[in-house]
Amino acid sequence: MRPWLWLGTVFVMLAAPGVAQEQMMVLAASGHQLCTLRANVFAGSPRGVGVGFLRVEVENVDAVPHAVEVELSTLKLGDSDVLVRQRFPLAAQERAVAFLPLPAPMTSLRLRFFGEGQEQVVVIGPVQGQGLVGVLLSDRTDTLPAGLLRVQALRSWSAKPPVLLPCTPNEAPTDWRLYAGFDFVLVDGRARLSSDLQEALRRAAFAGSTMVIAGAESMSPGSLRLAAMASSRDGRIAHGLGVLCTIPSLDAEPLSARPILAGLGELGDGPLPLPLVLASEQTIPGLGDAPITAFLLVIVLFALVAGPINFILLWRWRRPMLALVTVPALGFGTTAVILVYGFLHDGFV
Repeated sequence: MRPWLWLGTVFVMLAAPGVAQEQMMVLAASGHQLCTLRANVFAGSPRGVGVGFLRVEVENVDAVPHAVEVELSTLKLGDSDVLVRQRFPLAAQERAVAFLPLPAPMTSLRLRFFGEGQEQVVVIGPVQGQGLVGVLLSDRTDTLPAGLLRVQALRSWSAKPPVLLPCTPNEAPTDWRLYAGFDFVLVDGRARLSSDLQEALRRAAFAGSTMVIAGAESMSPGSLRLAAMASSRDGRIAHGLGVLCTIPSLDAEPLSARPILAGLGELGDGPLPLPLVLASEQTIPGLGDAPITAFLLVIVLFALVAGPINFILLWRWRRPMLALVTVPALGFGTTAVILVYGFLHDGFV
């Protein structure tokens, strides 16, 4: 590696640390370990609304079966409340893996691991003060520096460098919704991605995510490879609401990917993650406000007409039984007046 490239790699790794957290929890009784939990946090973008994921790996290290549960919940009620519980009936020496959704932007979450009368609790997050956040899908341990060098070319709303969360294909979720909270996903074409994982990534792109594929020609057969190979000469192709971007392999010259990635435009403005401004309630001044004065006036007029005026007139006409007709008629008329007023004041929906 060239000296300047090596220095650049070291600088990028120091300037853009990963935010993936790992939590280890152990359930034990009488000094004897029963089950262990390893949780890897993949928190999404701090700017948009979407979903990241928590990879949970539970293992029964005992010689007898155990049933344990994992619960993920928000500490403080808000706009991104989460309460997810997963039960794991484990045989002796059995291991199980599950993916739990994380809200993006991520708030403080409580991870509870319990069973067999034992309990462990830890607090996760929140993750704040960062720029673009992406997932790096690769089965090689030496790809993170190369990936970080390339994503520096991405245009961001933040002056801080992008963050890459490394994840092996075997540990990645096959539910496309769990990628909706990340600004981009960088795929190492040399990694062996299953057909289910490729379809999940393709569907995430179709829903609005940005997929960057390094060395698409080296990918194993699948729907993502098929869609990526149809990209235009500039390495970008619209796929549904999102974008597929193909760059040279991660073992090629890093500068070769810079013009392609810079041409993606500024990330962080959607469609996925959904921009915060679109997720916030938009109020229109005056719309939906109840016209209290007008309603009170109509009700008072109805009370006067249906009450004393109506009965005085019917008494003079010596036809009091007509009240069975006039009172309902006046009620329907008043309702019609209020309905027409609402249409004229607020418009049709």
